Amino acid sequence: MEYQLNFHQTFAPETEALAQLLRVASANNEYHTKEEISSLTMIPTGESSGKVVPHIYYATAMNLINFDKKENKYSLSLTALGEVIYEEDPFLTEDLSKIICHYEVANKYAPTILWSYLFNRYIPLSGNIFSQNSLSNAVTREFESAKVNLSPLRSFYTAERSFASLNILSIDGEEFTILPHPINRVYRYVYAYLLLKNWEAQLPKQSEITFTDLTDALGFGNPFVWNEHTVMEVLELLQDQGVIVVNRQLSPITIIKQVSANYCLSKLYDFLI
Repeated sequence: MEYQLNFHQTFAPETEALAQLLRVASANNEYHTKEEISSLTMIPTGESSGKVVPHIYYATAMNLINFDKKENKYSLSLTALGEVIYEEDPFLTEDLSKIICHYEVANKYAPTILWSYLFNRYIPLSGNIFSQNSLSNAVTREFESAKVNLSPLRSFYTAERSFASLNILSIDGEEFTILPHPINRVYRYVYAYLLLKNWEAQLPKQSEITFTDLTDALGFGNPFVWNEHTVMEVLELLQDQGVIVVNRQLSPITIIKQVSANYCLSKLYDFLI
């Protein structure tokens, strides 16, 4: 399910609010109005707008929660990833948790279509340095929308209460620079999980895929602005961990899956000190 472009109602996600939704989702699956969720979480809301509903959609796109809506009430539950993060980092203070949230909203198959478009289509064609105006014009053309609000996207990566600590976006006047995520060996199971989760979802019958499948069909590494050389470095790191085998005898090379996404999910925080 793709979200509307302005599902966020102009609000960027805040880690404290996301953490509160994790807590509610962990407690029960009862149906609550957005006003009741606001009371439970202290996330502000109003009659016509507010932060509760946008944060429900953000948390779902980040694969932290699932929700069901009946009339004007929402039932929240933790995903498998949400359960692990809630157990290991319930307040979303670790950059390891935040980098997963970023990747999920920016991956090729994310419902957050502005983020997905930026990282999987715009940057690969236009580069990672561009003006706000050029991005705005491209988005307007792509989605045939008269006006697209880029403020939540900008605040997502620059506001301290959001995801600024990831150091993904640098702004100098009108110029945006999206900074590649530097490989962190502590995150090896994070990379493995993000790769295998999409692999199992998009190519479920294949235990071996080509490098082209990996980059084109899965878009692996795009949310991290990795080039092919960096992707290969990560594949070698994952091979050293026993997650995959890289077969260089074929052209293009192939990648053979050795473990499941769930196996990696249970180990996301193993190397965090």
